[in-house]
Amino acid sequence: MQISKIKLKKYMLLVCISLFFGVIIAFMYAGYKWIQAGERKGKHQIDDTYIRYSREVEYTKGKYSVSSQGGKLIINFPEKMYINKLTFEYASEFFSDCSLDIEKENIYGVVENLSIQDKLMKDMPRSVVNIGGIVSKIEINFNESHNDFKIWNVGVDNSFKFNPLITIFWSSAIFLLGFGIIFKKENARMPAFATLVIILVSSICLLLVEPPYIVGWDEQIHYKNAYMLGVSEKGEATTQVEEYMYGYPFLINTFSQPAQESVEERLDFVRVLNDKMKNPGIFIDDYELSFASFGYVFQALVLKLGNILHVPFYISWLMGKFSNVLLYAVIMCIAVHIVPVGKRVLMVFSMMPTMIFQSTTYTYDITVIAFIILATCVLIKEFLSPDSVFRYRWRLLFFASIFLGCLPKAVYAPIMLGGLFVERSKFYSEKDRKCFRVLIILGFIALIMSFALPALISPEQIGDARGGDTSGVGQMHYVIGQPVSYAVILIKNVFASLESCLYGATLCHFSYLGIGQMSATATILLVSVILTDKYYDGVLTRKSLPVKMKIGMLFLIALVIALIWTALYLDFTEVGKSVISGVQARYYLPFLFLFYMCFQTDKIQNCFSKERYQLTIMMISSALLFHQIWQLVLVKKCL
Repeated sequence: MQISKIKLKKYMLLVCISLFFGVIIAFMYAGYKWIQAGERKGKHQIDDTYIRYSREVEYTKGKYSVSSQGGKLIINFPEKMYINKLTFEYASEFFSDCSLDIEKENIYGVVENLSIQDKLMKDMPRSVVNIGGIVSKIEINFNESHNDFKIWNVGVDNSFKFNPLITIFWSSAIFLLGFGIIFKKENARMPAFATLVIILVSSICLLLVEPPYIVGWDEQIHYKNAYMLGVSEKGEATTQVEEYMYGYPFLINTFSQPAQESVEERLDFVRVLNDKMKNPGIFIDDYELSFASFGYVFQALVLKLGNILHVPFYISWLMGKFSNVLLYAVIMCIAVHIVPVGKRVLMVFSMMPTMIFQSTTYTYDITVIAFIILATCVLIKEFLSPDSVFRYRWRLLFFASIFLGCLPKAVYAPIMLGGLFVERSKFYSEKDRKCFRVLIILGFIALIMSFALPALISPEQIGDARGGDTSGVGQMHYVIGQPVSYAVILIKNVFASLESCLYGATLCHFSYLGIGQMSATATILLVSVILTDKYYDGVLTRKSLPVKMKIGMLFLIALVIALIWTALYLDFTEVGKSVISGVQARYYLPFLFLFYMCFQTDKIQNCFSKERYQLTIMMISSALLFHQIWQLVLVKKCL
């Protein structure tokens, strides 16, 4: 008990130190910008006499009216001046964008041309553009859009700006650094707990610094489904904020992705969304329950809790996302604890930027990924201990995990057949073994039928709801009528994308926020850990999967890949095309850990102590992850 109290005090002290230095860094950043302003501190409106405009722009009573054809505002300052942030208010009924061409002095005092992308969002009150330098001229070029809009109160903001998002980022990074060093013995002994802490801290950091709009793959659809499942009743109207999130994600990301955003715009957008939550909309709850609904249960329950507590929309939005974070962290912790070898492989894989990003979005993919990996870890545990009995509690966990993981996406059902490779010696009797195998086969058939029956019974209902010449009937005609030709198409498409799906960009992909520049580093790290993680728990007969089991698992993975591509061929590919559309690398994530374990070997020696090895891979993984968060989120969307 005394040891637990000491550890608790260390954790609390580490939290306090991390917050302290996070606040200090944020104050230093704000103070540096404020000091640079010199005598021009504070907020200043730019005199209209310094602003010229093109003929497409009309000036009336202090406001510039820009037509849908675009236009230009040119600000010529009478003398060079430091500008931290350029601000202007606007009224736009839709979405538009502009570019700012700035004559700005570099660190040598030489004037360079800087271009910054900015966006004008529907219902937003103002634009705040981060410049941070000495400027002599700014040219704002408004692009063509679907609507006219007005601009007024163009000004400069050189006031002291404390950014809490910088505090969140650096406090989280410093905490994980201290956690790795101070508790290195405990982390080496309990990598599962280390995984839990790292996922929770890094995911919460990313969750809080992410923009408060749709950033994940098809997140608007997943959010709508989770909201309608948990909050609204059948036939009930939602609020205007649900309409905004579901109706404009393409436009939001089209204009936001290249734009440099500021923390002021973040706060403005949160206020807009909170206000929209107060107004009823015309969007009607028409959600139908399906097997995929299980993937939304936790998000739906938390959204319902937020609705009961009457919290503002943004808080409810974060609560729903956090349910995914918590689910992912807990299941990965259990999985790392269960698997006897490759614990650090799984820990590093679970910390890959794409995995952490996925956990912070509305999606059922995290449910699929987490539970399938958990089922995989149960299988690996049994494969590597042939002398012990396959106890019923582990069988129950395996069946429950594989079913929960496959309900939203049954294409991963072949992984269930891995249970057929469990050796005869693992069972209480031959009858027990046969019963288990029958359950495996029946469960597999049930999952496959949930995926295949709709395509066989009503192929006319299969196709891309977003449009295009897609047809389930037409595609089934090619698949069944010309199986050899389809097999050739399938193999060509799979191998053409194999590299990008198994490693590389798939490890550092933040969806609409972009792809990180550290994909090669992530790949090298993961491969290095696969080859060098030689630590295991307990006394094992085997230290890596037997060759025949590796071959069997790779065959099942190949079957899963074929089902994924076939499903997308039926749903998203235009009839008769030889290039299969819609397949994304993230669809490979649920079975990638099992794939990596098939290449683990006990032939390479590792001379590192477990403590030093654990600390090294934790620090590298954390540094990689936070570098991607800094590059893709903080610099572009928070400063």
